[in-house]
Amino acid sequence: MDSFKLEIIRPGPLHGQLLSKLTYYIALCDGVDAETVRFSFDHQELKGDLESLRYYVGDGSSERVPNALRAGSVERIGQRISEVFASMRGIQTRISRSSAGHRHLRLVLGGSELSLVPFELATIPEGWPGSGRKLALYPDAPIVTRELRDSSRIPMHWNREPRILFCSASPAGVAPPPTDAHLFAVTRALKPWVSPKQKRDQMLTVLDQVSLDAIRKAVHAAFRERRPYTHVHLLCHGQSLLSQPGRYGLALCDARDPSKADLVDARTLLDALTCGTVRCPPPTMLVLASCDGANTGTVEMAGASVAYELHQGGVPWVIASQLPLTYVGSVTMARVLYEGLLQGDDPRHVLKELRLELARDTNSHDWGSLVAFAAFPDDFSTQVREFRSKQMYGLVNGALGRLKTLAGAESHPETAKALETIEGALERWHGALVDLPKTDPAWSEYFGVEGATFKQRAELTEGDPTDLFSRALDSYQKAAGLTLTNHWVMTQALCLALLLRRAPPPGWFEIAADAAARQQAEESLDGLWAIGTLLELAMLSDTGQAADRMAVEWARRFAERCARLAKVNGVPFALLSTRRQLNRYAMGIFSTLASESIKSRANEALAALPPDTI
Repeated sequence: MDSFKLEIIRPGPLHGQLLSKLTYYIALCDGVDAETVRFSFDHQELKGDLESLRYYVGDGSSERVPNALRAGSVERIGQRISEVFASMRGIQTRISRSSAGHRHLRLVLGGSELSLVPFELATIPEGWPGSGRKLALYPDAPIVTRELRDSSRIPMHWNREPRILFCSASPAGVAPPPTDAHLFAVTRALKPWVSPKQKRDQMLTVLDQVSLDAIRKAVHAAFRERRPYTHVHLLCHGQSLLSQPGRYGLALCDARDPSKADLVDARTLLDALTCGTVRCPPPTMLVLASCDGANTGTVEMAGASVAYELHQGGVPWVIASQLPLTYVGSVTMARVLYEGLLQGDDPRHVLKELRLELARDTNSHDWGSLVAFAAFPDDFSTQVREFRSKQMYGLVNGALGRLKTLAGAESHPETAKALETIEGALERWHGALVDLPKTDPAWSEYFGVEGATFKQRAELTEGDPTDLFSRALDSYQKAAGLTLTNHWVMTQALCLALLLRRAPPPGWFEIAADAAARQQAEESLDGLWAIGTLLELAMLSDTGQAADRMAVEWARRFAERCARLAKVNGVPFALLSTRRQLNRYAMGIFSTLASESIKSRANEALAALPPDTI
C-alpha cells in the first residue's frame, strides 16, 4: 500500500483558536514542497453544519433534523473540504505519482479547530480521479486515517493472538445500547477460530453494566495470565462532561450502584486500561461504539477528543465516531470490523469496507463520522501479513478439525462447508503474498501448510487418496525448493515421493538431514522438531539395520527432550504431531503404501515415545 502523510499545521498552542478564512496554514505532504493554504469557511459556519448532523435538534430533544437538511450539510461540508484539498497542489502531485488503488492518506492536524473538521466527509476535488465522489467511498481514493506527529513512538505488536474484552454500559437515564446485536457480531466473527476443545471465554471476556473498576480488574487479570487483551470493544453512550463543559466523555456505570452513571474522560479510561501504576500494555485496538467518541467539542481549552487522547496515551489504534452514531451503524461497525480484523485483513482495507457498508444506509452519515486514529511502524505491513498467515493457518486447522469429526460423512453439508472454508482460507492467504518475491520465507510457509492440508484431507477421504497425496507432494516440493533450510517440508516431500514411487530431487535427503542435525542441538522446541525430522528420515532410509537402530535412537532422544521441555512449557505440540505422523506409517493412511521395514520402524519408534500426556 502506498502510504503518505499530510500535515496541516499552524504556529501556537493546539487550543484557543477558531477556524477562520483569514488564517494561513502550512500543508506538508511527503515528497513535495510545503505550501500555505486557507479554509473557505469559518468556525461558525462549520459549527452550524455540524449541529445539523446530530440527527436531533438540541440536546435531549425529540425533534429530528430532516433528512434533506442533513444531506445538504453533508454535501456542503464535503464540498468545502474539497476546495481546501484542491488548493493543495502538493497532495495532488503526490497522489498522481502513486499507482492506482491501495493508497493511504495519513492525516496529521496541528490545531483543535482542525480536529473539528470532518475530513472524512470530503468530496474529491475536480481534476482528481473520481472527482465529485466521496473521498471515503471511492474505491481508488486514498484511505484516510488520523494520527499525531509522534504516533510512530507508540509500540505496535499487531501479530498477537486475539483476545477481546467486550464492555457495555447502560446506566439509568440513557437508552439501552444494542448489546445483544454487538455481542452476536463479535461472537460470530470469533467462531471459526474456536475449536471444539477451546472455550469461547479464552478469547472473549464479556462485562455488562461495566464500571471503570471492572475494566481495571479484567485488564489486570489478563496481564497476570500473560495474555493481555488485544482488542477492547466499549459499547456505551457518549455524553458531555459536567467538569469540562464542551468536552465529551463516556457514560459507564458506577462501581457501587450500576444504575447510576459514571461519566469518565479519556485519561481516566486510559488509567483503567493500563492499570495505573502497574502499566499493563494497552490493547492494540480500542473500538468506541459510542456517540462523539472522536468529537473534540470545544477549542477554548486544552484537551481533545476521547479517541485522540487515548491514542496519544499509547493505544495504537482507536476507532470512534466524531458525531452521533446510530444503533444500526454501530452494529454494522462491530460486524464488519471484527470479521475483517480476525481474518487478518489489513485494517486500512477493513476501514474502507466498513465505510462502504455504512454508506448503504442512506438515512445516516455514519460512514463519514467514522474516525481512525492509528500508528504505523515501519514494519506494519509485515506485521499484518504475518498475523494474516497465522489466522489463515488457524482457520484451516479448525476446518480440518471439523472434517475429522465428520469422517465417513462426505455427503454431510458441514463437510462441504469445511472444505469451502479451507479452500477460501488458502486462496486468501495466497492472495496476500502475490506482491512478495518468491524468495520470501512466507511463500515457503504457505506451500508447506498447503501440502499439510492436502495430506490431512487424504486421510479423511473415503476414496483413493493418491490425487491428494500428489497435490501435497507438489506443494511440499515448492516449499522445499524455495527454502532448502526448511528440513520439515523437505522431509514431507521425501516421504510422499517415496510412497508414490517418485524420484525426489537429488541431494534432498542429505540436505534435510544436515539442516535438522544443525538445529537438533538447540534446547528449545525448534530442536525438538529437528529431532522429529531426523527420526522420520531414519525411518525412510534404505540402510537396513543401521536405520532401524537410528530410528529407535532418535525416538529415545525425542522422548528425553520432550520430558525436559514439558516441565517448563507443558506437553509440546511436537509430541502429538510426531506420534500422529508415525501412526500414519504404522497403521494409518501411509501404511498401504509403506514397506514392511518402514512400518516396523514406525512401531518401534512409537513404543519408545511417551504418550500424549507426560
